[in-house]
Amino acid sequence: MREVEWVEEGALGAPDTPTRGTLTELLVGGPYPSLSPPEIPPLVVVNEMISSPGGGGMNGGRRWTPFAVDDGDYRELVGDLVGAHGFTLVEVPAWVTSCEDWHVWLWERRWGVPSEQHRHLRARARDLARQFEQARPGAPAGGWGRAGTPPATSPGRLAELFLAAKRAQDDAEHFGDAWMTAPQYANYRRTRRWMLDAHHRRQAAEMVGDEDAAAAAADQAARLGERCSPTRPDEQWSAAWEDWPDYPPAECQP
Repeated sequence: MREVEWVEEGALGAPDTPTRGTLTELLVGGPYPSLSPPEIPPLVVVNEMISSPGGGGMNGGRRWTPFAVDDGDYRELVGDLVGAHGFTLVEVPAWVTSCEDWHVWLWERRWGVPSEQHRHLRARARDLARQFEQARPGAPAGGWGRAGTPPATSPGRLAELFLAAKRAQDDAEHFGDAWMTAPQYANYRRTRRWMLDAHHRRQAAEMVGDEDAAAAAADQAARLGERCSPTRPDEQWSAAWEDWPDYPPAECQP
């Protein structure tokens, strides 16, 4: 089994620890494992995972020098995952060629989230994000039409593109919420999207210099933030919050 080196990052300021172990140990260990049983991703997905430098969060994490594995390394990884870590080989659709595809497929396999619609939302989010990036000042020359010519995008249009891109990103990232969230946390699921949208509207208003709209959106985000907690079950919300409509459009409902 191939051995690799990584840095085990401590939680909340704890010291980092240089570590050496097997490829399996790198991928299934740590506070945020790259792989969770039982499904094993194809080689192309594994290589995308380890082509990044890793990452972490408040509980720590793992960072490594990006690398890749070949067919032989992959076969050893599969054997170790199946033999010692509770994984199993399953048939994976041919369209699963990236980490994003892998997670979309897992959501469908494990929780019934429709992959076709999920993939469409993610593709739409990428397209709108690309439009915004190409339009904003400082975009790469290749996105401006003529090298060295900044985009002639008004602040108002730029704010519209920003808001559309952020909303599309939220649509994609939270598409599976309705399938994965416990029923007693319906209010959290419903208002979280409004809270995120309020933050986006504040940023869009700041782009056009609308201080009143920015302040109103910031106030709404703060008020929602007081109630929007994943640990607050429905019975702890006041009746007034039931007036908030479901945020996702009808086509995003199961």
